[in-house]
Amino acid sequence: MILPGKLSRNVLFASLRLCSHLLCIYILLSLQLHSQRPLLVSAVKTSSKRKPNIVLILADDLGWGNVGFNREDADNKEVRTPTLDTLATIEGRKLNRHYVWKAC
Repeated sequence: MILPGKLSRNVLFASLRLCSHLLCIYILLSLQLHSQRPLLVSAVKTSSKRKPNIVLILADDLGWGNVGFNREDADNKEVRTPTLDTLATIEGRKLNRHYVWKAC
């Protein structure tokens, strides 16, 4: 049986964790945009003065094999992610050196 006080503490703890994760992402992106030496993305020299478009996709509970570009059988009919596959393989950069620990 879940008591109302315990439920509200769990919700508060989960929301604080989410806020701390978003704050870390914000700090990293701020450092990236204001530094001379890139932290997250390699610098690309272009002739135009336009700023790059940055899209950050943050997905909760997404397994390694849930996207096509990480699967050996990318033609799997069960889960298809063609847009994410295109972004990751042709137009984007994968940050694949981050690991999480399950907390249940």
